[in-house]
Amino acid sequence: MGAPEAMLDRVRRVPGFAFDAALALAALLVSILDLAFWLRVRDPQFPGHANALAYAILSVSAGALAFRRRNLWTAWAVSRLAVVIAVLAHTVYLEDVGVHIVIVIWVFTIAEQSSLPVAIGGGIAEYTLVIAGSWSEQDFGVFFYLFIGVFYFAGLLGLVWWAGRASRRRKKLISELEAQMEELRTEQERLARDAVAVERGRIARELHSLVMQGIEGIAHETASARMELAADSGLASKSIESIEATGRSALVEMGRVLSLMETTDDAAVPSLAATSEGTA
Repeated sequence: MGAPEAMLDRVRRVPGFAFDAALALAALLVSILDLAFWLRVRDPQFPGHANALAYAILSVSAGALAFRRRNLWTAWAVSRLAVVIAVLAHTVYLEDVGVHIVIVIWVFTIAEQSSLPVAIGGGIAEYTLVIAGSWSEQDFGVFFYLFIGVFYFAGLLGLVWWAGRASRRRKKLISELEAQMEELRTEQERLARDAVAVERGRIARELHSLVMQGIEGIAHETASARMELAADSGLASKSIESIEATGRSALVEMGRVLSLMETTDDAAVPSLAATSEGTA
């Protein structure tokens, strides 16, 4: 596993709420730095100013991201209500880079976690807020803000929305593959159990045949020994020895078959484990 794959694996192991909280904190930090320093550096003539309301709004808007997986729509409503207040108050909040980050994250989240109609509605709602914010700040001219709203954000949010839908599709495919793998594992275990049952049945039939043959042989030789005992005791002793040999042979064969049954039972569990590892 290479370094990028290892890093991605470590990121995936981070709890969802911890990851979202870190994401919200990062967006909040970028917003604070932008409002405090970078906004004036980018545009010294910018007519707005970052007041306490702007900082409060960005804190609420970015902070709600931490709950985007626990309660999507409540977190989204709180975050977007802050944006509506920012639009109505004409704060410089809407010019902040952190705001763009928050918007992108919400568009991606809604597209990823919602059905197609809801995802479309959420994307339109986010884009409407962007257009409203651009229209409310016309200090650089209507055409400039229309360009920003129509071309820049339309392309950006469109790409992010498609990325969210692709992520949803990927997760769905992974879930379906995992379900299919579980079905295959269950089926393989069932087949293994059936194979063990078939083998045990075969061994049982073989054992039954050996026992019957042994008993029949002993019965036949016993009858012969009884007849020979009446005629000649010397021949009877040989028949009795033959009966003993037949009994011992039958016992040996029964022991062999029973050991096969035990071996079959012991091999069943490792076989199932090996099958599960092979499919993982």
